[in-house]
Amino acid sequence: MRVDFVFEYPRPTMPNVVYIGGFQCKPAKPLPEHLEEFVQSSGEHRVIIMSLGTFIAELPQDLADQIAAAFAKMPQKVIWRYKGAKPATLGNNTLLVDWMPQNDLLGHPKTKLFVAHGGTNGVQEALYHGVPIIGLPLIFDQPDNVHRLEVRGAGKVLDFF
Repeated sequence: MRVDFVFEYPRPTMPNVVYIGGFQCKPAKPLPEHLEEFVQSSGEHRVIIMSLGTFIAELPQDLADQIAAAFAKMPQKVIWRYKGAKPATLGNNTLLVDWMPQNDLLGHPKTKLFVAHGGTNGVQEALYHGVPIIGLPLIFDQPDNVHRLEVRGAGKVLDFF
């Protein structure tokens, strides 16, 4: 089963069941130069990364503008994986990217928080690297995943809308 025993609620399992949650997790590699420079420029405030996974490439413009405006008020630097139109309220502290080395960013010592949709890979990588999550669950197993984080004190769940 692609879950971690620690992350599961107690339940009976058959003897042939093997828990393999987190099998994809690995130590972080060095970041590409442009990302490392951006991360290092965060100073003591560190970095927040945001990704809503591969299925949610863009958001309604008004929602993207609200998220960007909230990030612009923060002292942290933000790396946001986003393919939509550039939000009008985007601050100088936010870098929009089409793709990011998520595991490597989560493993970077300057990463403070992961704003995520709650997909299995991201949740397990964040747990592996000890990065708290603000979960914005949308579909599939995401609500269950982020609820488990919140119950165990590793994150908070917000209603996306």
